Amino acid sequence: MGIFCVKNLEKSELVCHQIKKMRERKKITLEKASDDTMISIKYLTAIEECRFCDLPQASVHKKAYIKKYGIYLGLNEKNLLNKFNIEENKQSKTSEEDNKHPQNKIKKIKIESVSIWIRNILTGLFVILFITYAIWQVQGILQPPKLVVYNPPEGFVTTLINITVEGKTDKENKVTVNGEDIMVDNEGHFSGQIDLSKGINTINIVASKKHGKTTTVIRNIIVQK
Repeated sequence: MGIFCVKNLEKSELVCHQIKKMRERKKITLEKASDDTMISIKYLTAIEECRFCDLPQASVHKKAYIKKYGIYLGLNEKNLLNKFNIEENKQSKTSEEDNKHPQNKIKKIKIESVSIWIRNILTGLFVILFITYAIWQVQGILQPPKLVVYNPPEGFVTTLINITVEGKTDKENKVTVNGEDIMVDNEGHFSGQIDLSKGINTINIVASKKHGKTTTVIRNIIVQK
């Protein structure tokens, strides 16, 4: 009768652990290993900590570093590279499976949906602001300028031979009284004196925008003899 023995097989030691264990066994510091192999400590540390993604991206470069480090430590380069190939393939498959996992797909879709939603909202807000600004600018061009005349009132009767014309408009407008320019201050107020003649005097106060729109107010003033 045959006898079957069950033997517990130990898991194969990872390449990174094997390399680190051999270096520590030989009591070699990372600094000395770096000097001897001309490989930076950053890459040696990445190899020993199984962070192969921190090595140069090309697989051939990763293998070259591992091979050189393994030979330096007296390890069998062929076995080392074979094990590395197996481990690298396993990691690639695991990564692909993670990407194919439904939950990961759902998370990715949710993130992309939120990003698109936010982008659409921002785009919509920008369009609304642009249209609002454009309408405001057009209205400002098409609407006639504001003009309020405080003095003199219509039909004012006086015995004086001059009078002060006062009023308010927008500060960027130009104001003329009977064709003569009057200074407009930073708040849009204007004031100026004009000469009158006996009898009925017609005063034309005109506010003009730079785009050509105008507003006119007429005042008839009577100068008594």
